Amino acid sequence: MTEFENLSIMTGAVTETHSLKETVYSILSLVDRHDLKEIIIAYSPDISSESRKALDELAAAQTEVPIIIFGQSRPGLSAAIQEAIDRCSGTHCMVVAADLAENLDVIPDLIKCVKEDSNVIATTSRRLKGCTFYGYNPIRKKLNSLAQVFLRVLFGSRLTDLTNPVQIVPTELYQSINYESTGYTILLELMLKPLRLKKVLGYTFKEFPVNCYARKDGKSGNSFINTLAYLPMALHIRFMKKERLLKKDTALYKEFFEKKQ
Repeated sequence: MTEFENLSIMTGAVTETHSLKETVYSILSLVDRHDLKEIIIAYSPDISSESRKALDELAAAQTEVPIIIFGQSRPGLSAAIQEAIDRCSGTHCMVVAADLAENLDVIPDLIKCVKEDSNVIATTSRRLKGCTFYGYNPIRKKLNSLAQVFLRVLFGSRLTDLTNPVQIVPTELYQSINYESTGYTILLELMLKPLRLKKVLGYTFKEFPVNCYARKDGKSGNSFINTLAYLPMALHIRFMKKERLLKKDTALYKEFFEKKQ
């Protein structure tokens, strides 16, 4: 896999304000300047006026690391992530939420991991021993626990958190994935499609613990109804042909699948 040189970190804005700014400034303070290529912020066509002001403040900030802000062409999380991934120029990239849902101080540990072994995807887990859910809805927490058990069995994986794609991934891999989601199920694609490809492409996963925090800023669009779509998407990813996981016009597809056909 790709040797680590630098990291593009992606996030987004719809209704977030102070948490968006804190997310960006936390990243800038936690990550070594030479390890951080850029911070990319996608904003929705439905962005609130308060969130727009927060973006204007970030755009005017004097920082050593470029802060790239762009308006996504279509509404929704899937469009934001896909369009941000296309803009990444670092060797590696990761997606983080702008609502401070997890502790960002894990990022230097993730970077250290992928620097030491280029064949590892350094991912995070809210389910490792010692991790805590703060202020999290108990019903959703229980449902998430059941979902983890189901997904571990379905994918034959020992990973403890298969719905939390806060991880450092080679940019080439994320840019090569054949994304199909139009909504929040893209979070499963970011996690489960690389998981299915790991034996083909020759990498492993290593988990790092993170705590989970209830949203304190902005409004989440990921309703209970939206999460119901996770099940058919998980089944679809599990049973689709591996060559369909990647775009046919990418170097990874041509290297690992085209020659076998």
